[in-house]
Amino acid sequence: MSGRSGYSDGYGNEIFLYRGAVRRALLGKRGRQALLDMRDALDAMPVKRLHEDELLTAEGQACALGALAAARGKAIEIWKTNSEDHNAIAELLDIAPSMAREIAFENDECLGTPEQRWEYMRKWVDEALEGKVW
Repeated sequence: MSGRSGYSDGYGNEIFLYRGAVRRALLGKRGRQALLDMRDALDAMPVKRLHEDELLTAEGQACALGALAAARGKAIEIWKTNSEDHNAIAELLDIAPSMAREIAFENDECLGTPEQRWEYMRKWVDEALEGKVW
């Protein structure tokens, strides 16, 4: 198991089906809008740092999903949400659960400082919008 994304090495051949679900989620209308909103949310952050393992902290630090939620006016709701409940996160953000897992994975597996995590996720969003992240 890999952190809050829920990803594991035990997918077998199902990984191809799952990766297809992620691709469709990112390329779909709701997914693309979420990526655009996330890009804007990341750019608007006064301090370019992303947290890992938590959606939003009491101190106002956020992961990429938390930043998206805050930008969409859902900070209180995301703060109350379990960071491993991808179905609840997806419903709150109006994205597919596979997309919520993928963003959590990318955010949390990025090694380095919170500033490097922000840079990585900002680049990842651009690549996702260009169709380059599968």
